Amino acid sequence: MEDALTAQVAGALRVPLSPPAQSTPGVRGTQNPAAYQLYLKGRYFWNKRGARAGGKLEAIESFEQAIQLDPNYAEAYAGLADCYNLLDAKLSPAERLANALPAVTRALELYERLAEAHTSLGILRFKLQSDWAGAETAFKRAIELNPNYATAWHWYGEFLSLQGHGEEALRTNQQAERLAPLSLPIKNEAGLTLLRLHRYEQGLAKFLEVVKLDPQFNRVRFGITLVYLLQGREPEAVNANMDDLRGKNTDPELLAELDQARQAAGEPGYWRKFLELKEAGKANR
Repeated sequence: MEDALTAQVAGALRVPLSPPAQSTPGVRGTQNPAAYQLYLKGRYFWNKRGARAGGKLEAIESFEQAIQLDPNYAEAYAGLADCYNLLDAKLSPAERLANALPAVTRALELYERLAEAHTSLGILRFKLQSDWAGAETAFKRAIELNPNYATAWHWYGEFLSLQGHGEEALRTNQQAERLAPLSLPIKNEAGLTLLRLHRYEQGLAKFLEVVKLDPQFNRVRFGITLVYLLQGREPEAVNANMDDLRGKNTDPELLAELDQARQAAGEPGYWRKFLELKEAGKANR
């Protein structure tokens, strides 16, 4: 409807419109509106970053449907690669690589100048191949091609942070947040970067921004738990961890076991039971 209205207004004003594929510099796009809608749906689910794999599986389905409608839709292949890059709850690293690599390769074959594809390649090299030099090259190439692509800055920031370049990572995170000020994954990563720099209160404030925007964004509970642990605030850390587990739909019987352990032996008893359940593969990631 918005497109139709824009076309009507442009027609009345005699304003020439560029075709959709040319609307964003450096992006190939698609001429198929249904494929584009599916791509947006895929990105929506991917950005939710659910604790369970369900959101990413829905994203995969959306990207695959977009590709069926337009087999030359480079962005959809990049989105598909991103899903497998992060699908650690369902597949082994080797299985993720086997699915992500063909998708990102196809995206680059279709359009080598696609920033999204180079970002996907950077994530793959970083997460699945431990190719640090290759990852950095890919992220820098993505930013060169599209400096306004917040996701490239986001992942480059995480890469830098885990490489020990905390201050540079923080500046990179801040650029990502300027470009996408409401992105929950970007805010969450900024909080983790601040934690690695031992700026605990600032990190906690960033995590609480995420909670305020979306209390259901469960991924942030890990960061909140970690802040409280690092600050020695054991009761608050346990409460945050319990919230994390509830958000992951942990079996109520396991939650009851943890609660009983806490009542019997305090916070140390809780963490002993938590580690026991984790080692047994019963507590969700």
